[in-house]
Amino acid sequence: MTVSGDVISSHFARTLSVASSGTELTYQWYLLAETSQLISGATAASYTTPPITTDSTYYCRVSSGTAFTDSACATLSVCKPQATSWSGRKVSGSEVTLRVDAPVAGETYDWYQGATGDTSARVGSGATLKLYPTTTTSYWLRTTRTGCHADTPAMTVRVCYPAITAQPSSATIVAGQQYTLSVTATGDAPLSYQWYVGSESDTTNPIAGATSRTYTTPALSATTPYWVRVSSPYVAACGPTPTDSQVAVVTVCYPPSITQQPAGGPVVKGSTVTLTVQATGTGLTYQWYEGSSGVTTTPVGGPSNSLTVTVNATSSFWARVTGSCGTADSAAALLSVAPTITTQPSNATICYLGETATFNVVASGTNVTYEWYRKEGTGSWALYAATQSITVPINVLPTSFQAYAKSGQASTASNQVSVSQNTKPTITGINRTQDYHRTYYILTALTSEDPALLNYAWYEGQVGDTSKAIGTTRSVNVVPVSPVTYWVRVSFKSTGCYATRATSF
Repeated sequence: MTVSGDVISSHFARTLSVASSGTELTYQWYLLAETSQLISGATAASYTTPPITTDSTYYCRVSSGTAFTDSACATLSVCKPQATSWSGRKVSGSEVTLRVDAPVAGETYDWYQGATGDTSARVGSGATLKLYPTTTTSYWLRTTRTGCHADTPAMTVRVCYPAITAQPSSATIVAGQQYTLSVTATGDAPLSYQWYVGSESDTTNPIAGATSRTYTTPALSATTPYWVRVSSPYVAACGPTPTDSQVAVVTVCYPPSITQQPAGGPVVKGSTVTLTVQATGTGLTYQWYEGSSGVTTTPVGGPSNSLTVTVNATSSFWARVTGSCGTADSAAALLSVAPTITTQPSNATICYLGETATFNVVASGTNVTYEWYRKEGTGSWALYAATQSITVPINVLPTSFQAYAKSGQASTASNQVSVSQNTKPTITGINRTQDYHRTYYILTALTSEDPALLNYAWYEGQVGDTSKAIGTTRSVNVVPVSPVTYWVRVSFKSTGCYATRATSF
């Protein structure tokens, strides 16, 4: 009568059986520890053990009546797991080495993540294995050899120190703006954050309430350094576990602001002028241009805030101020060179008030414009027109005019000119003489002036009606049919000034 032992895997059961001969046999199985322990219900020739976790010895008592015989002992030896250990840094993401302390030839090793017996997350094989856990993780080893396998208890790789995978970034902002800093870290949750102002690891200036992975600064007026401390939960095996970020410097930049514009004004042709612009801001440089402000087709100097130019014609100059965070354009400084008048206006004459007089002026220069001023009687000078030529009705004498040729802010005055009135002929009468036969009349214009100085024009009709001319000499012959009117226009040959007179029949 025999019972055989064996080597089995931990947590496995085994069926034991006994063979015997005799009549009316009964069976009782026992567990042999420090004393024999009867196994309740184990009364058959075979017995299936519960899952075995430690070495166990069994035997069976076979009885026939009052006589019995004990079988040999069957010892079930449980496979023992290999001793394992790990080494490496306790920083999230750093290398950790799992190893079998005393590997045995012929054994195979499989590593798993999780609780012992959970084979859903196999992480590798071999007597050593390198891993890079980012949080505290448990691992266990299954040892396999002929006939059995053994599982180690799970060992915990404690990640005590968070790893910063994305540092907060430095930046440049415009004064008065805010900036959002952020950090990305791995490690045992929940990670905690505290932002500071100052140099790295200087904890004298914590920022109240800045306890998340992002932090938005207040509106800044000065360059400020920031850093953040990331911590894992307190772990007894490791102690407090902070990791400090690099310092991120938020540089405050002041955009250019022009405080003094370049000044223009009238200048003498060919003179040298220095223009200056004043500005505040960060990292300023200057570029000067000729032309209207904003027009960059003609650069003329830089990077100084001053520009020296020789001016031969009216010109505009301006500066673009460029800083670390923007630009500003100055106003254009207009340097004005006065025009040169090449044709002066001339005096004018009229015969009668209400007639017009025309005046013209010509000047050379750049972008020349004109203004005419008028003075009537004893009045003051007043702007009359902004044209090069004017034609003016003259209703008051004396009347004077003066023109100004302008280029930018510089101007040149013309000669003053005036309007005078010429005299008109004096017609003292029209002499009517009938011929001897009384068939026609001779009309003669009588004047105070020498007839040789005069022109004559006779018309039939009312004064001013020139539709029926009847002669151009001092005397004309007419055959009047009553009623009828004749009139004469007498004018000076030199000036064209005239007078009229009529006679009726």
